[in-house]
Amino acid sequence: MGNPLALSIKAGVAYAVTVFAIGFLLGTARVLLLAPRVGSTIAVSVETPIILAASWYVSGIWMKRLVVGAEIRTRILVGAVAFVTLMILEIALSISLFHRSVGEYLAGLRSPAGAIGFAAQVCFATFPLLNVIAVSSGRHGRQPDRPPSHGRATGSIPVPPTIH
Repeated sequence: MGNPLALSIKAGVAYAVTVFAIGFLLGTARVLLLAPRVGSTIAVSVETPIILAASWYVSGIWMKRLVVGAEIRTRILVGAVAFVTLMILEIALSISLFHRSVGEYLAGLRSPAGAIGFAAQVCFATFPLLNVIAVSSGRHGRQPDRPPSHGRATGSIPVPPTIH
């Protein structure tokens, strides 16, 4: 299985970089095509459910592809690494492309559009954990790739038995 810490970091970075790339494409379309017509707050409000749906999907792909365990602490770590990675990428883009300081980037989060975007980033960070909860509760008609070990002491989420 390998080192769980290294796997969590790898999964978090992969998840964040993938979603950042999708967000970059969506953000470009939002800024160039939508925001000039409807304003930044409405444009972000239109983009948010799209990027959140993509984030949910990408989270599931990376968790499955890298065989990330279903333990709560593992999934929280993946989400935390993903969030920090995404914020670093966002700030780097803000500095390099828009020539804004870190302070200016953070101040932008106080606008309605910035607050909506930041709330979406927080949701993004919860998806690795929420994905395993949704899958283990029987949603989406599938079970996790690897059932977690039984017992609450490990921090695992129990998987209900499959009825055939």
